[in-house]
Amino acid sequence: MNGRKKNGFDGQEQHYFLAELINSKSVIRLEGSNEFRAVRWLLPAAYDMDWSGAMKRDVYASVFRDFFQIEPRTSQSREFC
Repeated sequence: MNGRKKNGFDGQEQHYFLAELINSKSVIRLEGSNEFRAVRWLLPAAYDMDWSGAMKRDVYASVFRDFFQIEPRTSQSREFC
């Protein structure tokens, strides 16, 4: 694998892109995808970093700062809304 190691895990380099949906009537369909067990749209400020796996938190925090100019929030709760 040509990824990087972090805390003993093999990983892959990922690139993130910010896109804006300009047609509010568009329907996004994720049926048939095994990628997600649940999907929910929410504002970036409402996202709790505790919902992410520990190995993803640093990169997600960078994405929140770079894309949305906000500090990601965390809580003690592990509950998924």
